[in-house]
Amino acid sequence: DPDKIVIFQTSPSVRVSLGEAFGMEPGTYVEDKMAAVLKNLGADYVFDTTFGADLTITEEASELVQRITSGNGTLPQFTSCCPAWVEFVEIYYPELINNLSSSKSPILMQGPTIKTYFAKKAAIDPKKIVNVAVTPCTAKKYEITRAEKNDAGKYYNDENIRDMDYVITVRELSNWIKEDKIEFKALQGAEFDSLLSRGSGGGIIFGITGGVMESAIRTAYYYITKKNPPKDLYNLEAVGNMDGIREAQVTIGDYTINIAIVHGTANARKLIEKVKSGEKKYDFVEVMTCRGGCVSGGGTT
Repeated sequence: DPDKIVIFQTSPSVRVSLGEAFGMEPGTYVEDKMAAVLKNLGADYVFDTTFGADLTITEEASELVQRITSGNGTLPQFTSCCPAWVEFVEIYYPELINNLSSSKSPILMQGPTIKTYFAKKAAIDPKKIVNVAVTPCTAKKYEITRAEKNDAGKYYNDENIRDMDYVITVRELSNWIKEDKIEFKALQGAEFDSLLSRGSGGGIIFGITGGVMESAIRTAYYYITKKNPPKDLYNLEAVGNMDGIREAQVTIGDYTINIAIVHGTANARKLIEKVKSGEKKYDFVEVMTCRGGCVSGGGTT
C-alpha cells in the first residue's frame, strides 16, 4: 500500500543471528546488511530497538531504586521484558504479578514513541504508520496484541491505533529475503535511521542472559551514588548445582542488594519456590524464558 509508511525496528540480538541463515558463521555481526535488506524489502525507515531497550532500563532501574530505598516496595522485583515469562507468572504464579516490573519491553517502549514523537517530528499521520518489529521471539507476536498495548491510541484518543502492528521473527525474515532472491551476503551495508539516538551498549546486551541485569544494576548504581559503577561491580555464582540460576550480592552506597539471573521457566519455578519457602531472599531477579537469552529465541534461525 503506497499510502502506508512502513517502519521496522530490529531487536539487539537479530544483528548477530540473521547471518547464519545465509551461510555465515554463527554470531557474525550483520547490522549494516540487516538495515540494507529491510530497505530493499520496502521499509521507509529502519530503527534500532536498542534505543527502546535503554528506555526499559531507565524505567526498570528507577523502579528498583524506588522499591529498595522506600523500604516498603514489593521485592524481589522481577524483570518484565520477556513476554513468555510474564505470561508464565500470570498463569502459574498470579500472586507474584506485583513483583513484576511495571516497565514495558523494548519494542513496546519504542513502538508508541515512533507513532507519537517521531510521527510529529517527521510530519507523518500516525494512522499511516505500520510498525513492524523484527525479533528472535515468537512470544512477541502475542505480546503486541494484549489489550493494554495501545498507548499511542490513548495519546490520540483513537482505539484503532496500536503501538505495534506486526512482529516477524528472524526465521521469517530470512525466509522472506530468500523468497525475494536477495543475495544477502553481497549487500552493501546501510545505517539505521535516527529516532532520538542509537542507544547504548547496555541496550545491545539485552539479548543475552544477564544483560538486562547488568544494565539495570549499573544504572541503579549511578542513580543512587551519582557515580559511574566500577568495572567489576559483581560476580555471579551458580546456585548450588542448579544449571541456569546464578546469584550475586551487590553493594550500592548504603544498600546491599541480592540479585539473581535465571533462564528457562523450569529454573524460574525452582527459584520462585526457594524464595517462597524463605530459603532464598532476593531484591532483583532477571528471568529469560529461552536458555541463553533472546539470542537463542524460538524464532531464530
